[in-house]
Amino acid sequence: MGSSGSKKVKLSGNVPLSVEAGARVMVPRRWRDASPDGLWTVAPWPVAGPRCLAAFPPEAWEDRLNKVELAAIDEGDRIIISKAMNHRAVDLTLDKVGRLCLGQSLANRIKLEGQAVLAGCGDHFEIYTPEEYAAMEKEFDEIPLEQLKKLGLV
Repeated sequence: MGSSGSKKVKLSGNVPLSVEAGARVMVPRRWRDASPDGLWTVAPWPVAGPRCLAAFPPEAWEDRLNKVELAAIDEGDRIIISKAMNHRAVDLTLDKVGRLCLGQSLANRIKLEGQAVLAGCGDHFEIYTPEEYAAMEKEFDEIPLEQLKKLGLV
């Protein structure tokens, strides 16, 4: 985990890239500082019906787990959500050149092969198949204008 005095890195933008042998993906250099130790927790995301793989630096993953722990939901639901998150997640370390080796098990969860799109999401990034990313882009275009106005984004 990075030191508490470290600068918080915001992950933004998207990067199309090739998936290398062993389901390896190159993490953009500008994003690597989000986890100075090169540690990432990668999990199918969202928890139910995953569309992508999400890669979290340690602090961001802990934040997600804490949100579940503190959520005002039924205790049984909290336990099953926490288990699903932890059982499906894999702790990975960047290799010497900045790649995450996802392995076939994670890659198969979203049918990842050949090409991928990495998308920054603030405190983490997500890994999509090009087809799933294109579908999500269409959803972005369908955001109701009135909702954007309420947020002061128009």
